[in-house]
Amino acid sequence: VWQGPDAGKYKHTWTLEDNPAQFYAELCKMHDIITADVAEAQAKKGLAGRLGEAVLRLRKRNFRVVR
Repeated sequence: VWQGPDAGKYKHTWTLEDNPAQFYAELCKMHDIITADVAEAQAKKGLAGRLGEAVLRLRKRNFRVVR
């Protein structure tokens, strides 16, 4: 059950059975955010110098959350 984005102040609760479209929309938002965070952490940790900086700039420029 995804309980909305309000961190403890849940206005909405969606289950896969109740509202599959909203459930998957919220799941996609979470996936995009987590993917960007993981890519940034990996770039900082694994890549040094110019290549790492270039990857971070590229990720930030191309990142967009679908809302």
